[in-house]
Amino acid sequence: MTGAEVQAWLDLERPSLSEALAIFQDLRDLWGIAQAMSYLGSVHAVQPGRESLARPLLLEGRARFQALGDPWGVTISSHYLGSIALRSGQFDEA
Repeated sequence: MTGAEVQAWLDLERPSLSEALAIFQDLRDLWGIAQAMSYLGSVHAVQPGRESLARPLLLEGRARFQALGDPWGVTISSHYLGSIALRSGQFDEA
């Protein structure tokens, strides 16, 4: 995949994940909310310059997975938060 193809794919994914988040919120599905937040955050996280959009979603998704006692879910957000920190030169945080 070229960089342009990846960007186009990410641009398509954001609205779908935003819609999924809204549906999970309407359903009050706590696990689905955590997952949609984490994956929406991850889509932002892989795009340099979108860290300020990614970080709050990833932090909230991680906190929700922690509250649910789901260590697998915690790793999703933690991975991308670590990637953002690494790119930003925040090695202690990464």
